[in-house]
Parts: sequence; structure tokens; C-alpha cells
Amino acid sequence: MAAQIAATSLSLLAVFLELVVVRPPHTAELPFLAVFAVGLPLTIAASAVYLRVNQSLRWLPVVSSGVILGAFAATFYLEAVYAQLGLEYRYQTTTFVLIFAFLLLGLRYFQAHVLAFVGLAGLVTTYWLIELPAALFAQKLYNYIAVATLASTAGYLQEYIVRSNFLDRGIRRHQALHDGLTGLLNRHGLDVHSDKTWRHARRHRTVVAVAVFDIDWFKPYNDELGHPAGDACLSRVGACLLQHTRRPLDSAARLGGEEFAVVWYEVNEQSAMKLANRFRMAVEALRIEHPAPCAEYVTVSGGVTVLAPASGRSLNAAILAADTALYEAKRNGRNRVHLAADVVREWPVESATGGAEA
Repeated sequence: MAAQIAATSLSLLAVFLELVVVRPPHTAELPFLAVFAVGLPLTIAASAVYLRVNQSLRWLPVVSSGVILGAFAATFYLEAVYAQLGLEYRYQTTTFVLIFAFLLLGLRYFQAHVLAFVGLAGLVTTYWLIELPAALFAQKLYNYIAVATLASTAGYLQEYIVRSNFLDRGIRRHQALHDGLTGLLNRHGLDVHSDKTWRHARRHRTVVAVAVFDIDWFKPYNDELGHPAGDACLSRVGACLLQHTRRPLDSAARLGGEEFAVVWYEVNEQSAMKLANRFRMAVEALRIEHPAPCAEYVTVSGGVTVLAPASGRSLNAAILAADTALYEAKRNGRNRVHLAADVVREWPVESATGGAEA
């Protein structure tokens, strides 16, 4: 917005200087007024579309390229008209066009370069047609190349900074939502992701399954083989869990230590138990040898609950219910999955007035 205001102000100032200072108003040329008083402000107003629409729209580079090419054409036209009238063209309009191309119209670096080379070709053609003296031609050509070099350097740095900041924000967000060891969501990430699942399930009146898993006898494993081996075990179990949450509204997280959680969208208790047991068997199939006499291989135990989000149950309550079922599975021998007793299979029945029956 500031750049567009500045460009419009400079255009009006150029018109004022031409009419009042440089020559009397009655000798002002119509092409100059058409370009500076009408064409350039309209072009700047057209570029204001960047302040109102999504920057990722595919037609925006076409619009901005048209703006730049039109500005180049108007500038070279004025050069030719002034040369025919024996007047000197005193305005550095080409400089402003280059600055807009590289810095202010949202073009990518290579797109701005292509337009700059098109402008260079137009400049050489215009000066050749109007038979500009060699010395003046060399001076104007040097000015164009110098400004293009400086503007392109600034444009490259600007795009580099924008891309770096975008990647840096993405990395920081990923680190804030994911567990660094397993690559799964952390507890905060699970809250963020499952909120979408919760709202989607409520809108479509369907159920959500929540499962909590814990690696059996992990402390003896970690004490016997050390933390590097324990971390490797957690990483392999986490990767295995990730294979069982492929849908966009499903999520898998490491809650902390050796405990994991899964949220499955639109999965009833039978399907949830089948998925949970499939993961349990997949971990057992990894054949991670357990050094303690209490187990031959690393296994997991799990607890599952199913609920309708409109039942008033939150993710925390669901995790607590699944965790209770998990410890029931542990008490019954480990390497097994239990279903929570308080599964909410149905949505509340709506009365004639639209509310839920008591």
C-alpha cells in the first residue's frame, strides 16, 4: 500500500513539474499527460489487487507481467515521442518500473528477470529506431543495467528471506507439534489435530475411537540395554503406529515415556478393536528382542474407547477411559487390548424441539 501511494504521488509530482516548471502548460504534450496523469495511476490501481486476493492465485503473475510490460511500453513510447519533437526525456520512469518488477509486484525472481530482459530488448529497439546518439545510448543503457542489477540483487535477497522465513516458521510449528524422537504428534499436537476430528465428527454426527498403548516391560528393557537402545525401540514402535493412522482425520501421538495414543475418525468399537489388535501384532512381529526374563520380545498393551463428540466427552476424558482399559489389559497379562466399559455407541436422541432427550 505504501509503495502504491508513493508511486501515485511521484506520478502526480512529475505531471506538476512538467506543466508548471519545465515548460508552460500550453506546450505540454498529450502523450505525457496520457501516460503520467491517466495510464500510470490506473496501472498502479490495477496492481492493488495484490492487497485484496490470495497471493497464490495462478493468474496474478499474468496480471503483474501485463502491468510491467505496459509500463515499459508507455515509457519507450514517451522516449520516441520526445525524440521526434526534439525534446529531452527527463524522467527516470524505467528505473521505477524495474523496482516495481523486482520488489513490489509479487513476482518470483526468475519472472522478474524475464521481464527485465524484455524491457532491455525494448529499450535497445526504441533507441535504435529513434537513432539516439551513441554516447547518450551508452549512458542510458548503463543506467538500465545498473538499476536492473541492484534491483535484482534486492529482489533475490527479498525472495530468499521470504522463503527462509516460511521454512523456519514451518520447522518451528512442526517442532512444536511433534515428538522429536518418534516423529509422532506430541500431546499438544494431538490436541490441535484431534480438535479438527472432533468438530468434523460432531458436524457429521459420527463416532471417534481413541486408543492408548503402552510398551510392556519397557523399564527393564531400558535399564538393561541403556537409553540409546530404548530410544531406538520407541522410534520403531512409533513408526509402526504411524502405519496404522494414514487417513487425514486420524492422528497418532506419543503421550510421554513409552505411552502412545491414537484417534481414529468414524471407527466403531469392533473396527477400533481390530485396528488396535492389528497394531499390537505388528509390534510383536518386529521381533525386538527383550533382554529381561519377563518377556521374549517387545510387545504392547492397549485400551480402546469409542464415543460420540456430542456426548459431552472431551479428548482428555476419552484418553482417561482408554488408559483405564489399558491398565485392565496389563493386569490381565499384557500383550492384549481391552475395550473400555463406558463406550458411547449412539448419539443423543433429539426431541421434537431439537434438544437432546434427558
